[in-house]
Amino acid sequence: MQTDAVERAERECAEDADQRAAERARGAKARAEQTRKLATEMSKAIRDLFPGIPPKDAASIAAHTAARGSGRVGRTAAGRDLDETALRLAVAAAVRHQHTNYDELLMSGVERFIARERVAVRVDEVLDAWENRTP
Repeated sequence: MQTDAVERAERECAEDADQRAAERARGAKARAEQTRKLATEMSKAIRDLFPGIPPKDAASIAAHTAARGSGRVGRTAAGRDLDETALRLAVAAAVRHQHTNYDELLMSGVERFIARERVAVRVDEVLDAWENRTP
């Protein structure tokens, strides 16, 4: 009796495998489109907050921030809602990694909070320049 039930379940599973695969593919495509749309909206919002940011940087930051499963501030509800604070945090993080020696400090064993303190002035300089300069 139990063997019959297992065999029937296996048959049913095999019968709708193609349908489930198609649904997974549609879901993946929809999620990719949602992520692309979010990144586009984030890029525009970032450029609004930081008029002097190079467009390529805004797009790169937005794409990185909008990535699903990233655990980044942009994937939080605030980030998806294009909350100004969340976007500023995302841009500051990008500046820290891309425009300072922050990663080198971490790799050399400097503790995260100390490394952040050491690069804070440079991060602020870049953010101020992007915020106060028009393209």
